[in-house]
Amino acid sequence: MAKPTDQELDISVAAMLRFGVILSALVVLAGGLLFLWHPWSAIPDYSHFRAGDSSLRTISGIVRGSVRLSPRSIIQLGLILLMPRLSRGSRFVWSALPGSEAACMC
Repeated sequence: MAKPTDQELDISVAAMLRFGVILSALVVLAGGLLFLWHPWSAIPDYSHFRAGDSSLRTISGIVRGSVRLSPRSIIQLGLILLMPRLSRGSRFVWSALPGSEAACMC
């Protein structure tokens, strides 16, 4: 197999990042639409701080909530889907730069 050129590499990295960002945006949009469609809770009282659901702080809780079609969990899942795309793409770009072996912690 021939080594890909820089332009082919750029195109494939851009396509992977674009796919991840679009997927994340669609998941967040679906969660946002569900959130607007199901006004389950009362108007929040902002005079006292209350932390959010503890289920939104773990990946397993987010996945369980997403399976139950909880709008907040679906939005959180979309944001979690976005994070690896950004870090993987930047790590890949940094590792491709000349002389970046010491700077990249891949």
